[in-house]
Amino acid sequence: MIDEITADIIPAMITRGGSFIDGKWRVAVNPSYGDLTDPATGRVFVTTAQATVHDVAMAARTASRAFPMWRETPVARRAQILYSIADRLEAWRSCAEAIIMRNNGKPYLEASMDVTDAISVFRYYAELIETVGIGSSARIDLPDSQFSGEARRVPLGPIGMIVAWNFPLVTAAWKMAPALACGCTVVLKPSELSPLADCLYGEISREAGLPDGVLNIVTGGPEIGQALTERPELAKISFTGSNCVGKHIMGAIASRLLPATMELGGKSSIIVLDGSDVETAAEIVAGGIFFNCGQMCSATSRVLVARPLLPALMDCLVVHAERLRSTLGRPDAGMGPISNEIQYIKTRAAMDDIRQDQLDVATCMDLPELAKQRGGFYVPPVIVREPPVTHPIWTRELFSPFMAVHGFNTVEDAVRMANDTPFGLAGSVIGPDGNLARMVGRQLRAGHVWINTPQVIFPQSCWGGFGQSGIGRELGIWGLEACTSLQFITSSV
Repeated sequence: MIDEITADIIPAMITRGGSFIDGKWRVAVNPSYGDLTDPATGRVFVTTAQATVHDVAMAARTASRAFPMWRETPVARRAQILYSIADRLEAWRSCAEAIIMRNNGKPYLEASMDVTDAISVFRYYAELIETVGIGSSARIDLPDSQFSGEARRVPLGPIGMIVAWNFPLVTAAWKMAPALACGCTVVLKPSELSPLADCLYGEISREAGLPDGVLNIVTGGPEIGQALTERPELAKISFTGSNCVGKHIMGAIASRLLPATMELGGKSSIIVLDGSDVETAAEIVAGGIFFNCGQMCSATSRVLVARPLLPALMDCLVVHAERLRSTLGRPDAGMGPISNEIQYIKTRAAMDDIRQDQLDVATCMDLPELAKQRGGFYVPPVIVREPPVTHPIWTRELFSPFMAVHGFNTVEDAVRMANDTPFGLAGSVIGPDGNLARMVGRQLRAGHVWINTPQVIFPQSCWGGFGQSGIGRELGIWGLEACTSLQFITSSV
């Protein structure tokens, strides 16, 4: 049970040290401190030290000094260390799961999936780096025989990474694993709301044999992230978070023409075509918004259903929502609480708007008694029928377990409605004819589209969005290339 997970599981230096720099946990001079709250109870369970701007400067300089050594480390050795990080993370699994459950409020199954995903990403890049030849040259034939050409990818250098609070461990793995694989060093800033799981990487990296200075971690709030974006030693910034903060970071680094990867969220749709199996569709639709209590940048919170299916699918979705609502606060709950008080306040405000605007709510918006007794940041799953397409539940990324459902008459209408958003991170299509579903999926303005499947994301796939959902791609070979730059050499023969 979450109540049985105590602060004792957390290595002491993670809570006492605000920074992991040059292979050691450091306590800042005159550090600030931050309280971390258990989302299941609303009570503080641990207080942690935070880094200072001076620590950020030290971490960036350390990463810069370590870069030449790590860049020249043989690929086989880098791969070996990444495999070891995956192995050590597996050894730390129970601790990592417990921390995610306590710090983020996730049910055990979701916490376990996060650890498994992070492990698989490190193993994937350990294998990939040995086959793609980062640093090796590819011969390019030139039209003049007096010259030869070669192209090679080289690591960018030290990379600053700022990650979000909703998927600690996983988001950091997506960024760190390809960077370390290709020879870049790292300064990682976890979210101040959920730093503990990401701080485990400091302990794990030492055990895995990662040389001192290659991975550095600084904790703290926006001022630490701001300081990181201003460090001249860094060759790139990689950020996952809100659109607003992403734009601020882009502005901060624009004068230095610093490359960036920005994963900035979305407002995604799932289309259910006529003839779909209702039970299967309901399972996929519910998972697309209620997993992680709706706190996913890829959440398919806008549901577009062929009108002949709408009544039956709504009935099934309400059953799914009620099952989740009725178990809130229980050890076997299928959905945890909102992960932090800041997001909880925003979620409750959105619920108030739904009530005040008298939207057609299909589900019960009351909490079960156990969830009320526990306190914490519990909210019920909410399903709204055909809200105005100008309402925030249809247009804004609410990061909450709130689903809006609209019927459609033609496939063309569904595609138009799905694409009517400035975001373009993800989309999903469900249909009895796989070829038709894929044809519809290809028309979606989205970086990642699922066809007749839940939101599975493999390390080999590509992640990133169109429009306001960000810049650049992560995972797969594209994640590796994002940490490198192309060099072309022309030689006389």
